[in-house]
Amino acid sequence: MLIGKVREVWRYPVKSMGGEQLPHAALGTRGIPGDRGWALRDEQAGEIRGARNFPALLLCRAQYLEEPSDGGSPPAAITMPDGTVLRSDSAEISVRLSQLIGRPVTLCPLRPADDLAHYRRGRPDDPDLFKEIRRLLGRLDNEPLPNFAKFPRELMEFVSPPGTYFDAFPLHLVTTTALAALRRLSPGSDAAVRRFRPNLLIEPDGDTADFADFDWCGGKLRVGKAEIAVHLPAFRCAMPIQPQPDLPKDPALLRAIVRHADQNLGVYASVLIPGAVAAGDTVEWVARPPVHAPIPTQTAAAVATKGAAMADRRLLVPAGTEIMRDQFHFSQGVQVGNTIYVSGQAGFNESFSISDDVGEQARQAFRNMARVLAEAGASLDDVVEITSYHLDMSQMTPVVNALREAFPNHQPAWTAVGVTGLAMPQMRVEIKAVAVRGA
Repeated sequence: MLIGKVREVWRYPVKSMGGEQLPHAALGTRGIPGDRGWALRDEQAGEIRGARNFPALLLCRAQYLEEPSDGGSPPAAITMPDGTVLRSDSAEISVRLSQLIGRPVTLCPLRPADDLAHYRRGRPDDPDLFKEIRRLLGRLDNEPLPNFAKFPRELMEFVSPPGTYFDAFPLHLVTTTALAALRRLSPGSDAAVRRFRPNLLIEPDGDTADFADFDWCGGKLRVGKAEIAVHLPAFRCAMPIQPQPDLPKDPALLRAIVRHADQNLGVYASVLIPGAVAAGDTVEWVARPPVHAPIPTQTAAAVATKGAAMADRRLLVPAGTEIMRDQFHFSQGVQVGNTIYVSGQAGFNESFSISDDVGEQARQAFRNMARVLAEAGASLDDVVEITSYHLDMSQMTPVVNALREAFPNHQPAWTAVGVTGLAMPQMRVEIKAVAVRGA
């Protein structure tokens, strides 16, 4: 069944810089060859960064000097805001970009997927994690944050899927109807396609809902000769409101997206079957999103048994941790009868700041654990088992000292596990527990 046609095809040689419109492209498993083939590494923060942190990048434009292969990063010509053109592989380019941004940066080609250190997240600029997230996403204090739990878990540890500079998936699609709706919802705004940086601009066939592409998620489409899977709506950060050549700064655009489109514009996709795509090609359904079957009717006894068990289960969400429940879909603890299961606790305090010292991180983790237990009328004295996860097993002494302070009257069972990474780059230890009230 026909959905529409491809209006435009876009490729972005350098992450966060203006790209190049193509008449056609060969979609591969990594999307359009050469897309996001280069990116800036912030040497001060120690991570790959784009226009969320450095909006001046949007004033630059990049164009390949030769056609890239799938996964390659050939040289690109970069036009600076003053009109100067430099090669991406020149010795001068990182110096000029550092001057433009005001921080030391290095322009890097793609690295192999096993170079995990290159793609790992660094330290945020603001120790208040959720303040930092709101800044990067351009959210006001009274606006919700996206549900990050929907995204690949590897993005908690890495800036992009290792081996790529994509935000999440290889393809990004936007529709002409969504852009038209945004112009209507934000009068006076120029909702140009360049603001949203899609790979494919799709013109739906006939009359469709403003954001009908959200209903493509979970389905499969044929685009030209390629077949793609549509995964998630694309949540928008502060990038689309930033100035670009001939486009002024426009915060009203993001306000409209947050209020009227559930924070999203466009969808993310990946390539199932490689093939050519060109402007004018048709977009058709291969498989619509599955319709979930209704839950089978249960017997009255089963319902009663399950209801009793659920009534005996209580989720523990101390004040201030609601955002973790709402955004990442987990509770700080679960009480079942007199048994309390405490999720892994980290060294973040109530303002979401964290110390560099592993011993202080462990002490704060135990303070957080005590807050969770207090929700169930229990305390650290009721803990019977803990499991800790450590980035550096040679630094156990400060954790042992924190353990002695937290449990001066008894010694719970303890398992310590060495790991290569934790949920946030600032974390050096994480501790979970099981407690039995009155034990």
